[in-house]
Amino acid sequence: MTIAALSVASEAYPLVKTGGLADVVGALPAALAPHDVAVTTLLPGYPAVLRSLDKPRAIHRWPDLLGTPARLLAGTLDGTHPLLVLEAPVLFARDGGLYTDALGRDWDDNWRRFAALSRAGRERAPPAAPAAPPAPPPGGGGGSATASGLNHVSASSSTNHAAPAC
Repeated sequence: MTIAALSVASEAYPLVKTGGLADVVGALPAALAPHDVAVTTLLPGYPAVLRSLDKPRAIHRWPDLLGTPARLLAGTLDGTHPLLVLEAPVLFARDGGLYTDALGRDWDDNWRRFAALSRAGRERAPPAAPAAPPAPPPGGGGGSATASGLNHVSASSSTNHAAPAC
């Protein structure tokens, strides 16, 4: 059973890179493929990413995604790796670096830029599996435990059954 996973990141090698995150995100699909995990990567629509997207097609539109129109484009990288790109020119088509302007100053709206990317990923990701209830304490102690935290991995199998949460 193949698990479909969505990897959402601000950078990925070989498209755009400022540090180690891009290396990990770029290597993730190939590293997980032998374990029957098919990874699709969602990236911001930086100009370099848009230029590298093979056969892009719009699969979703937001008239107002955190204050700006946006489209989600689907395509591939080098014809093989599935890629989703959040095209929102107001947020990502800028001179300078990925996170800074041409003078090296952080963009004042980085919070909004990457919140929009996160929201796009959450809205378009396959449904996440519900968290499993916690196991009873050893010895059947009296009290009840509750699951805490968020399910940070969103995956589903090709037969539309949700994968266990990590």
